[in-house]
Amino acid sequence: MRFEFLAGLILLACFFLVGCSSPRPPYDPEKDLVPVSGVVKFKNKPLANARITFVPAEPGSRASAGHTTTDANGNYEFKAMGRFAGALPGQYKVAASKKVPPGGKAPAVGVDPPVNLPPGTYGEVPEVAAGVETLPAAVWDITKSQTIVTVPAGGGKVDIDIK
Repeated sequence: MRFEFLAGLILLACFFLVGCSSPRPPYDPEKDLVPVSGVVKFKNKPLANARITFVPAEPGSRASAGHTTTDANGNYEFKAMGRFAGALPGQYKVAASKKVPPGGKAPAVGVDPPVNLPPGTYGEVPEVAAGVETLPAAVWDITKSQTIVTVPAGGGKVDIDIK
């Protein structure tokens, strides 16, 4: 009886420790990621203050999804899983979202939502999450996006022309 209780307690502790650990990426962020940055354009103009989402273009590829926010000039820096600077080399499908609150005021420059929020929400500007999308669905809906970029093995400047 005592053995079963102790074994159950150990098993419960193992489940607790495994279930409560923070998620780790399936790669080493310090060794495997390459720096990627550039300018995002839509209709040949820099896309300012927009949320950019990257997902692997090929299912099952080693590439890692990421998201970031452009600055006032459309500049971005890729963040794997939304928090690690850089990307794994490979092809990515790209979507862009630019929401404004119902009143029409744009979010603050460089607002980058915390990792635990779902895509398309802005952590420090909650009224924007329920706001009005200013870009067409073919741009913000990753399932409809036709924009694909390639992150080269050494990383570098990757400009994005949203289609």
